Amino acid sequence: MKHVSMAVWLAFTLVIWGCTDSSLSTIGPTDEDAESESESESESGLDGDFDGTEEDGQVDGDGESEEAEPDSEVEDSDGDSADADSSDGDLSETEEAEPDVSCTPNTTWCNNNVLHTCNDQGQEHVPQDCGTDTCVEDHCRAEWALAFDGTGYVTLSDTFLVRRLDSATVEAWVNWSGMGDQEHIYSEGRPSKLVLKVRSTGALHFAEWVPPNDWPGVVTQPGSLGTGWHHVAGVKDGIGYAIYVDGRLVGYSQYDHQDFTYPDEDPSFLGMTLGNSFQPEGFLHGAIDELRLSSIARYTEDFTPPIRHEADDDTIALWRMDEGDGQTTTDEVEGREGTLEGGVDWTVGVSERNLENR
Repeated sequence: MKHVSMAVWLAFTLVIWGCTDSSLSTIGPTDEDAESESESESESGLDGDFDGTEEDGQVDGDGESEEAEPDSEVEDSDGDSADADSSDGDLSETEEAEPDVSCTPNTTWCNNNVLHTCNDQGQEHVPQDCGTDTCVEDHCRAEWALAFDGTGYVTLSDTFLVRRLDSATVEAWVNWSGMGDQEHIYSEGRPSKLVLKVRSTGALHFAEWVPPNDWPGVVTQPGSLGTGWHHVAGVKDGIGYAIYVDGRLVGYSQYDHQDFTYPDEDPSFLGMTLGNSFQPEGFLHGAIDELRLSSIARYTEDFTPPIRHEADDDTIALWRMDEGDGQTTTDEVEGREGTLEGGVDWTVGVSERNLENR
């Protein structure tokens, strides 16, 4: 009886269930749902760990938060984009860096005897210190002079250059060693008829011979010329003789100049003179640079001597002595060639730099 009652109950239940809405035709999970759940469990792993979705930012089974993948680039610790190719401060591989323009392109200039050069991109090359040379506009100009060892000299001309003039100036930069006596910087004549020389005491003597046997001129105080580079100028103006050292008047002597003439032409020399026997004597120990001869009394008061002499309408001759080699030095005015004889060689000439260190 018990089994019959159970059968009736089941039959009644099925009838009632079949009469419900088809959308409620099943209770509990379907086969499809079971299959989906099975796949989900399989992906979660046997250890029970699981990952949250990337949008949810849920923690995984290890307790660590999984980073969400952003729609935009991730910024680094400096606030810049992690993508170096697209960062604001960097350039792409195909772009060239803009030059750092620090000077006017294609220019040169001098500052404190240092040559500066700017290329066509506005970038300065490594500056060039001109040293004992002189920086001029676009290059370092070599400064040469002639060094005399006490046995050599230079024949400048076969003729008088200033001896016949009432007014004249003989000037040069002189680096005297202080070794000898009666050492000639410049002279004219055979034998000598005009001299600019230095004595062992450092006194300077500028004089010329006047017939029948007179030597009017001026002698300065001892110590007027020291060692190292100094500008020396001997000036005659028709009524007297003056000597300037580094632009300062150090001696003057008045003389009632009388007209006289020399029928012969006598040579002019640098670094020695010809004695009464017509033999060289009075050799210089030292160096000479920038010899200029003028047809006027160029200086009548103290002045600032130029490091580099310039030729003008009153210049008779100008030997810069910047050749640096060879056996001749050329006058810039008329092209006279001075010939080096004996112990004469090339040495570093006067410049702004070596005047600072004298």
